[in-house]
Amino acid sequence: MIQFRKAVTVQVDRRMSSCWNRSVYPEKSVFHVKHTLLRISASLATLFFVILVTGCGAQFASPEGWAPPVEYGNRTILLQGEGGRLALIDGRMKSSEEPFWWYPERVAEVSDSGGGFLSGLFGGSSGDDWSSDPFYARPLVVPGDVLYVVSTSGILRKLSSLNGITESPSEVWALEIGEVVISTPALLGSSIFVGTDEGSLLKISDATGQIEAKWDIGVGRIWSSLQIYNDDLLVVDIGEGTFMRISGKSGEIIDSVNLGGGVPGDGLLVGDSMYFGTFGGQVHRVNLKDFSIDWSVSGNGWFAGPFVSKGAKVYAATTRGSVLCLDSSTGSIVWSKNIPESNFRSRPAIVGNDLVLADREGALLGLDADTGSVRWTSRVDDEVYADLFIHEGQILLLSKSHALFVIDANSGAIRTVFTGE
Repeated sequence: MIQFRKAVTVQVDRRMSSCWNRSVYPEKSVFHVKHTLLRISASLATLFFVILVTGCGAQFASPEGWAPPVEYGNRTILLQGEGGRLALIDGRMKSSEEPFWWYPERVAEVSDSGGGFLSGLFGGSSGDDWSSDPFYARPLVVPGDVLYVVSTSGILRKLSSLNGITESPSEVWALEIGEVVISTPALLGSSIFVGTDEGSLLKISDATGQIEAKWDIGVGRIWSSLQIYNDDLLVVDIGEGTFMRISGKSGEIIDSVNLGGGVPGDGLLVGDSMYFGTFGGQVHRVNLKDFSIDWSVSGNGWFAGPFVSKGAKVYAATTRGSVLCLDSSTGSIVWSKNIPESNFRSRPAIVGNDLVLADREGALLGLDADTGSVRWTSRVDDEVYADLFIHEGQILLLSKSHALFVIDANSGAIRTVFTGE
């Protein structure tokens, strides 16, 4: 929720803050489609979004429940608990058991009269005694049982579990970036790259945790995860929808294209193509070889969550309950489905021929991936923001209150494997 100083409360689509200080669109567009009306529509949609999130005293929605679980080590699942604590659980998930460990083991109490992410702003010093400082960014796991966690307040930590998964990890180093971070970092060579909510791109030494470079890349806020393509960085912003290929060595912008609408979710990287959904209600395929837009398709609502693909098909869902199956080569609509009163924000999951989606309010839906026909419906009694996650053929769902569920893709049956406590 965004809370204004006046007696007004507005629910917005994703993670929000107080003001956008950049223009929505540049004068020049790189679209080579029939885009005049689309630009007007996208501008109005993004302008409405800007009005919603602008105003003194507006704050981010709480990060609790946003970051999805990840695989860590041998058959184990790492997830975020209350206050940004990390829990490692058995990936076999035979029963609801205690985690192997919590990190940190305790969290200091912090008074927060303002609400939102500000409760942890620069409160989490290094060591085991953190202030409550949850994160939007997905933990970044690399071979060798090393992981990187960056909190919303901008504290990046490198952790190591070289002593085995049954022991709590040790902190290698911690860095206070000084800016809000929502985007998941990327590891390229011997450096960690972090994009911030102020549009900065930081290059950080993996060995020491020291900032090697900080670049202003000339865009607004970065919410989507940083991605790697041919030893370069792929970055897109949520304000203007500028998608860029950036050199990790120099910070030079090698290529760029305007998508005609802000991008809140992660892009889907498949080979030499990147698929995006925008607040302008558009799906785009960008050719990474020349940074041209191969095709664009209009949808009903904002594309706030990431896409999934299977074979030659791409699946996308909107905040208005519209689900699209697209031909990845041409952008033609294979099938579409409207789910009334639904709001899809998280990434769907595909197991076999089952496409599973989670509504923000906890409603679950199983569709035939080939036809879009409804196979089953189900529900968890909590809000859902995190992307659905597949582990050894099972679909995992992490709720806002940090409970972890296994969803049977064939029937919709739900089993609780972790209560979040």
